[in-house]
Amino acid sequence: MDVQYRHVRGSRHVVTVPRNAEAALIVSAACAKFACHDRCFPTDHQFELRYPDGILVQKLPERDAAFTLNGYK
Repeated sequence: MDVQYRHVRGSRHVVTVPRNAEAALIVSAACAKFACHDRCFPTDHQFELRYPDGILVQKLPERDAAFTLNGYK
């Protein structure tokens, strides 16, 4: 079942990661940043990185290569 996501105000925040970061590193850096600023942040939840249209990040769009931040930009 594909879930449709909509843009949520304030859903984008700056996270500093290396240019060759993979999706798992980006998610863990984002969770660590949110946990530092919000003590009610659920750290035991399995968060996912998604493209703006709601599709789960697994590979680069329109390519069969593994996702990296540098490849996506």
